[in-house]
Amino acid sequence: MVVTEVALLRKKEKTLYFWGLGAAASFMVALPFWWFEANQKWCSPHTHGLTGHVLWHFLTAGSVVFMADYYSQFRVLIDGIDEEPIRG
Repeated sequence: MVVTEVALLRKKEKTLYFWGLGAAASFMVALPFWWFEANQKWCSPHTHGLTGHVLWHFLTAGSVVFMADYYSQFRVLIDGIDEEPIRG
């Protein structure tokens, strides 16, 4: 990801960082939930509601969605043809 960002900085096209920052923020918020769950600080096999593991999955899934939106703003090179970005 760092290599991609350095390459983008060298280009003169305008880059919108909102979705990329959202992905980083969502992942950073999810990290403590993973850590506490991995170290069994919040682990309780008898609770089936909102646990740290569930929050970890929801937040990292949100991070993936944010990254997809972030990278959808760039041109795609497919089979040597410069394509327009795919917008939903």
